[in-house]
Amino acid sequence: MQWFTHDQLSELKEKEGLLLTNVHGGKVAICQGKGFRYQNVYDFIADYVKCYGLDNLAETIEYEDAQDLIECWVTLPLNELDLLDYCVNSFDGYEAYALEG
Repeated sequence: MQWFTHDQLSELKEKEGLLLTNVHGGKVAICQGKGFRYQNVYDFIADYVKCYGLDNLAETIEYEDAQDLIECWVTLPLNELDLLDYCVNSFDGYEAYALEG
């Protein structure tokens, strides 16, 4: 995972990114801009699964297990905003404009 650092805050706000504040105890930014590893929610989810596994993601976003997550995501018409909502709710996320600093 690439962890967010406070010196990225002004660019995160300028680019209207998101900050997930509880990703295994660290902070992660999702933002389209130079210096941000996760340009979109798909980048974040792919790296999260690589680091922590699909079962962990499923538990974190309150599915029964990886199979349940896959069955739901394959049968529901999810879009990027739906996935962002999952991440914001599950990882204590905030839109950058709401952050102080």
